[in-house]
Amino acid sequence: MKNQSKNFFNMDDAQMRVLLESTNSIPWVINWATKKFTYVGPQVERILGYPRQSWVDANVWAERIHPEDRDRVVNYCITQSENGEDHYADYRTITSDGSLVWIRDVVHVIREGTVTKEIVGFMFDITERKHAEEELAFAKKSLEQSNSALQKLNEDLKRSNQELYNFASIASHDLQEPLRKIISFGDLLRSRVPVSDEPSISYLERMQNAASRMRNLIHDLLQFAMIESEIKSFEITDLNKVGDNILDDLETLIKETEGTVNINNLPAIESDPSQMNQLFLNLIGNALKFHRDGIPPIVNLGSFKKENGFWEIFVEDNGIGIDEKYLDRVFKPFERLHGISSYEGTGIGLSICDKIVARHGGKITVKRQPTNGVTFHIILPEKQNHTSSY
Repeated sequence: MKNQSKNFFNMDDAQMRVLLESTNSIPWVINWATKKFTYVGPQVERILGYPRQSWVDANVWAERIHPEDRDRVVNYCITQSENGEDHYADYRTITSDGSLVWIRDVVHVIREGTVTKEIVGFMFDITERKHAEEELAFAKKSLEQSNSALQKLNEDLKRSNQELYNFASIASHDLQEPLRKIISFGDLLRSRVPVSDEPSISYLERMQNAASRMRNLIHDLLQFAMIESEIKSFEITDLNKVGDNILDDLETLIKETEGTVNINNLPAIESDPSQMNQLFLNLIGNALKFHRDGIPPIVNLGSFKKENGFWEIFVEDNGIGIDEKYLDRVFKPFERLHGISSYEGTGIGLSICDKIVARHGGKITVKRQPTNGVTFHIILPEKQNHTSSY
């Protein structure tokens, strides 16, 4: 390389010429004493648009570097070349049509003793790589900003949920206290009203029933607010044990209705145990409550595993059923499909179920059975870090 560099424009070595001029980079050689180019590859015309013969003086190279990069690159390359240090530099070059091309200049220094004689290098077009790096940096910055914003929103949501829970707790206490007094004073008044005064007794009973319904409504509203406000950690929960606990809680209702509850092979899933208890307590309680006159309720719970890492759990009954036109409304708050005089309730129970299932990344639907009763289908993930959702 050293011996041929002085006559690179008229190389005799055909193989070396083919090798140099077939690359996608721009080979070049500068005589360090004269600061003149003694060779520039023909690729320079295709990549930068300038004729080969215009690359004579090293000052031409410097002038074609973007002004914002020029001093940094020129000073660095001069220093490294004087010291005999091989080096590289990334910079923007202004092409003949005024556009910009990112160049990586890789330089090898040829010395005799301690004196630099020539510098030999290759200019690589790294424009696409730089654009990719810039896009990646922008995407990374945007992602960091998004994560920061998401974290702030999450913190705001947690704070809002806590405030909601605090408000609901205070409101629940403050609202239930006067209701307790109404019911208590109603009991005192009723004990003083003669049995023969049927109108007064009827009025008192209606007043106390209204107060009791109000108390139940406040309780259910608090439960609804607590679903996302008082969030507990998920843990592996055996739903069969949850079912056993519910049977104990509903023992009185089961006896009163002469009902039967069959629980078969429920899975163990990652969930909030208390919310699973509330979910199935509401569904089974409803199935027992909404039974047909003279026909003991039968409630069946079962499950089967789906292929995508989810479990489908069904709760079916032989009760009064739901009219097809109401199936899309049953999970809305305060939706009552039956009169208060026929069945007690606040109309929030199924909304609570829907919210619990959604919090666990699942879905709940209801279908009317061909004969009597309904079937609730609950789809829940076995693991809470599952990538799919319903």
